[in-house]
Amino acid sequence: MEWKYLFMALLGTLGILLMGSTVMRPLRFMIKAVVYFSLGVVFLLVVNVFLGMLGMHIGINPVTAFLAGVLHLPGVILLVVLNYLFV
Repeated sequence: MEWKYLFMALLGTLGILLMGSTVMRPLRFMIKAVVYFSLGVVFLLVVNVFLGMLGMHIGINPVTAFLAGVLHLPGVILLVVLNYLFV
């Protein structure tokens, strides 16, 4: 086996490792964003069930769902307070 083939194989392996890390970083961000969005939708659905008894409703859209998902309970409370003040 010649040295150039061994060298090419090592370079190819290094290239695959580098490409894998650059592909996985945005993918992790996208998975995290989807999880936050889904969690926010669940939070808002639960809050809307309880606030529906009081005659209030928080609209579920991408901004409110992501805010509720990222900030968890403080985000949901913020949305309830903003809904109470402005609607």
